Amino acid sequence: MVDVAPGLWLWRRAVVFADALTERGGELRVWATPWHEERILPALRALLELPFEHVIVSYGQPLHDREAFEPALELPPFSDD
Repeated sequence: MVDVAPGLWLWRRAVVFADALTERGGELRVWATPWHEERILPALRALLELPFEHVIVSYGQPLHDREAFEPALELPPFSDD
């Protein structure tokens, strides 16, 4: 296991997120934060260098694949306000 903020990389080719990502309406979405563009998106894009196949989130439907992760980085940030 390797700690890769804002997610956790597991040797089983999965990344696990507690609060960086959510699932809404069948899509993975990045939670809105004040530092979305300057810190969150660069850190999430850096995870694309890892050979993960699975994405696990704690909000919404929990299990997704890499193909669902990549478009989430291009969508507007999610806010439930």
